[in-house]
Amino acid sequence: MYLFQVLSAVEYEDDCLAVLCLTSLYVLISLPFTCGYMVINIATGYLYGLVKGVLITLVAATTGIAIAHQIIKKCFAKQLKRQASSDFVAQIKVYTASSIQFTQ
Repeated sequence: MYLFQVLSAVEYEDDCLAVLCLTSLYVLISLPFTCGYMVINIATGYLYGLVKGVLITLVAATTGIAIAHQIIKKCFAKQLKRQASSDFVAQIKVYTASSIQFTQ
């Protein structure tokens, strides 16, 4: 619901503000437990056309994913280190060293 309102408002703004809004949306949908890439991709293409829409999507999605990655890395690094016990690492080593391998 709010996504439609934001995209409708972005349609009438200047390009710099629109890219900033779209980057913010990509940050939000790049965080865990969210979805919506296709909606924003299609909306950007609709608003700006094929060439400009692809360029804006490329910049906004890359920036959004990079920012979301840094947020997740800072917030969840300690939790992941606690969960990655020595038993888990040992299981991964046994699995990767096993004789069963994927073949083409």
